[in-house]
Formats: sequence, C-alpha cells, structure tokens
Amino acid sequence: MDPAAERRFVITMSCSDTTGIVARISGFLAEIGGWIVEAGYHSDPSTGRFFTRQVVRADSLPFDLDELRERFAAVAGGLDDPVWTVTDTGTPKRMVVLSSKEAHCLHDLLGRVATGELPVVLDAVIGNH
Repeated sequence: MDPAAERRFVITMSCSDTTGIVARISGFLAEIGGWIVEAGYHSDPSTGRFFTRQVVRADSLPFDLDELRERFAAVAGGLDDPVWTVTDTGTPKRMVVLSSKEAHCLHDLLGRVATGELPVVLDAVIGNH
C-alpha cells in the first residue's frame, strides 16, 4: 500500500455535552473532503463531557496539518469548554518505557523499536531493578 495513503490526521476532542456535536464535526470533515477511517464517541453522564476521536486520511485533504488545525479551531470554538488536539501519524511519537524486574517485555519493545515495527522515538528507559 502507498505510504501516503497510510498517513492519518487524528482529531481528539472533549467538550461539554450537548446535541449536534457529532453532526458538527462530521459535517465539517465532509465539507473539506475528509475521508474518515475511524470515529469514536463517548458521553460521560457523571461529568457532562463528550469525547471523540476522529481519524482522517491525510491524503484526502487539499491542505496540510497546520491548516486543518486552523480550520478545526473554528469548529471547536463554537462548543462549550472544548479541549482538542490534531496530530499526524507521520510524526513519530516520543516514548518512555517503564520496566520492572523481568526483562522479557523490555527486550521485546526494544527489538520492535530497533526494527522499526514500533515507530517511536525512545527517549528513556526507567527501571526499578
């Protein structure tokens, strides 16, 4: 598969729960040509918060990550108390590994990082033994 087709933009957001949030976000993504490959929603009645995670094919948009952030800010700005991020799966995540006495899991993770199977930047390993 084409690596460009694998690259995704991930939108995560929480805000005060109300009606129309899903329609607002999906309508925005449809308007800009965003090809949604994953969508998750959750409402927490104990806190009154709504949570979502949207994953969009990066190659479906006619602009870059910065412009997506700028445009999504207007969508989120119309909601009550929004907290959101937009990330790019093409940018490796930074990782710290916490290790206990048994080393087999640490060896597995280090091997996956070394071979590129786990595409992260390993900043540190912290152990208690």
